[in-house]
Amino acid sequence: MALVQIRDMLAHARHNGYAVGAFRIRGLEYLDGVLQAGERLHAPLILTLSAAPDGSRGLAALMAAAEHAAAESPVPVALHLADCATPAEATRGINRGCNSIGVILRHDAPHSDTRLARQVAGMAHACGVPVTAAMATPAGVEDARRFAEDTGIDFLAIPDGSLGGVAEFLQGAGTPLNTPLCITGDQELDSALLSRLITHGVGRVDFDTVLTRAASAHLRRASTPGAASAGGPASGLRDTIAQAAEQCLEYCGCGGRAAEVLQHATPWAPVEHVIIYNVSGISEQDTEAMMAEGRRVLGAIPGVRRVVTGTAVKDKAAYKYCWIVTFVHPDVIDSYREHPAHVAFADNLFRPVAGERISIDYQTSRGQPPAQAKIMRRRNMR
Repeated sequence: MALVQIRDMLAHARHNGYAVGAFRIRGLEYLDGVLQAGERLHAPLILTLSAAPDGSRGLAALMAAAEHAAAESPVPVALHLADCATPAEATRGINRGCNSIGVILRHDAPHSDTRLARQVAGMAHACGVPVTAAMATPAGVEDARRFAEDTGIDFLAIPDGSLGGVAEFLQGAGTPLNTPLCITGDQELDSALLSRLITHGVGRVDFDTVLTRAASAHLRRASTPGAASAGGPASGLRDTIAQAAEQCLEYCGCGGRAAEVLQHATPWAPVEHVIIYNVSGISEQDTEAMMAEGRRVLGAIPGVRRVVTGTAVKDKAAYKYCWIVTFVHPDVIDSYREHPAHVAFADNLFRPVAGERISIDYQTSRGQPPAQAKIMRRRNMR
């Protein structure tokens, strides 16, 4: 499984003097092309999807495809959801599988921006997920440093503008920012300039229009009279996107770093929260109603991928019922237990009727049999 913690990925990049390319995924051709480029160059990758209404068609389906492809890829991959305008959008992204969140700020209401970034960061950190935000063009590096400290964000995105201007801004800092920086690489691909930026803390370069320009040019060429192919205008589009992505990765200097990052970075693996139990004092119908309410309420808690309930196949089973709650990250074990929705459900509906129960948290390994799953913690559910 090549999904890894993005904090570790960017820490390795910063320590070793290169940047990681983050690519906006606008469809399956983009997804396949970017992964092809990363695998060919043995480079770590960040796949970016957008929470904006026009960011990606069929976001849920595309996110599922990206997660599956990333998990099967031999190179380290992180999934970033950009353009989250509310904590609810960020929560949905995390619960669907993204392990990095980007907050889009209005910049015309600084206090609201700070509050939103702080809210999203608090929620995401409880799920083990880091957050990126861009403040309005700061008057100086101290403003940027203060914004990062006040909000608790993990990565600071430098607002769009000339990369040369960004370099001048950072060089005037005197001391580098402690917060890793993200920039857009869609304007001017100058390796010497990027090297200067990396020394000042840039660890991620976001690419979007570089790929869309390449895709648009390909489709225009393929649509001209006499250029038709058996596969239609889209034939070969993936390879065109892959070539453009390779140029971006070479610009970042991250080629050949995949094995190092895989060794350095923590795998992004879910946790299965399993409860087996018996009930007393309520009917079968009431038990089903209780489980249905649990699926609804608990499934909306940040960091919960899914909630499954079950009934034993054999009548003589020691425990008749079960819950299987999938957490995105081990940090969710504690935040889930303390979340008001879980506390209310457990105290009012579950614990009063399920006195006989066992709760275990497992972190499973992809492709391994259940017997080899690592038992993280065993405890009786309070």
